[in-house]
Amino acid sequence: FIILVLGRGPVSCRSPVGPLASGFLYPLSCSSQDSILLGDQIEAEEVVVASKNVMKKKTVLALFGLVLGYLVTGAVVFQMLEQPFEAIQQDLLTRHRNEFLAENFCIKEDSLDKFVLQVKEALGSGADIAVNGTNVTSQWDIGSCFFFAGTVITTIGNAHYSP
Repeated sequence: FIILVLGRGPVSCRSPVGPLASGFLYPLSCSSQDSILLGDQIEAEEVVVASKNVMKKKTVLALFGLVLGYLVTGAVVFQMLEQPFEAIQQDLLTRHRNEFLAENFCIKEDSLDKFVLQVKEALGSGADIAVNGTNVTSQWDIGSCFFFAGTVITTIGNAHYSP
């Protein structure tokens, strides 16, 4: 039989093996005759193991290529679907902003930008814009927290999936 001893490669022994203090197995005795007699067998087994490793490497590389191709295809599809809508929304937002500034000439452009950034930050952290502060509820209720915990442990978590 062949034993791997502390990463030094295969060792041929016909003797039983015993436990080492660290938990590894080691040969109790090995003779050069065993090595000579089993030398051809060891080389043949090493070739088989090496060819299995090559097959594993080819399989891993093929799977990696397949996943990479899948991701690139998905990225192209999402870009084709989402980018036109995003451009339309950006143009609409710019038009509304310019109309607002034209109608409300007393508001400075930098003041509006500062206010919009504050609103954006508040909305990003979970605040809700309610009229006169009515009907303000927390987004961290038990259902939302349960959903968030689920996205964390199932590795589908995303910065946008939070209550």
